[in-house]
Amino acid sequence: MRHIIYILIILVTGAILTSCQDERETYIEPVEMVFVPAVTPVSGMENALYPEAQPFGIWACTLPYGKTWDDNRDEASVLINGEMVSKGNEGWKTDVTHIWDDRCLTTFFAWAPYSQPSSFSPDEGICFDQFDILSDMPDPLYAYSLPDMEKPEIGGFIALPFEQSLSYVGFKVRAAIEDGYRSELKNAVVRNIARSGHFHSPPYPKWESDGRTFDYMLFEGSMPLGAELIPACENHRMLPQDLDLSVELTYNIYSEDGTYFYPDQKIRTNCLKVTWIPGQAYTYSITLTATDAVINKEILD
Repeated sequence: MRHIIYILIILVTGAILTSCQDERETYIEPVEMVFVPAVTPVSGMENALYPEAQPFGIWACTLPYGKTWDDNRDEASVLINGEMVSKGNEGWKTDVTHIWDDRCLTTFFAWAPYSQPSSFSPDEGICFDQFDILSDMPDPLYAYSLPDMEKPEIGGFIALPFEQSLSYVGFKVRAAIEDGYRSELKNAVVRNIARSGHFHSPPYPKWESDGRTFDYMLFEGSMPLGAELIPACENHRMLPQDLDLSVELTYNIYSEDGTYFYPDQKIRTNCLKVTWIPGQAYTYSITLTATDAVINKEILD
């Protein structure tokens, strides 16, 4: 009888040890989500690093394996609900710890700065409202959706390539005046530019104007003009839009010997039909003569 009891004890002990070993083998260390923001530079402008002191916002939705964001977004569960991400000693994280789920695929959406009024919907992605070009708000950034992501093999890092949602527009000017005369630019203005509206990211980034406009003063002062193109202004952020672009100019013409002086000549350039796209920089050239002014698209960066 005692022999049988020993055998039972050995079998039970073996079963317990095997169970513990299986638990150790199947235990998976939880992996926290950590974000790595970057900014896609606008071609022709200085590269932009994401500012470390500027928190951004994040949305994340999950679906079980076998389902994708494109086909099943209406069934997705919200994991991160527009939370703020800020940089600490251990990188960019939300205040609430979020763990990668091995059973799910995760889709991320992000915007910056966090203070920019925004919203999210499965169909429109990141949306901006109440943004005004003339406000003091930083340029609003968005990250294209990062769909159906699995837990990274190493660490829990998620790269977030932020994109510029605005356009950037600059102007250069020169004079083609007959020999013996010079010209001097006094001011240049573009009128009725859309200044505010609503933005959504998918299926492609787009702004819709709310109807408010402004007049953009490219230059005001005194600028001697020659045959070489010189900047009339720095690249200025603009709301992406379709526009009939023309520039009104005021300038002086005078003879080199001082005999003739024609002050405050006013002229308007020809009209260009343009489309400003989010994340693009545009430079236009203006050639001024004694009787005409022509605007051309010099560079599309």
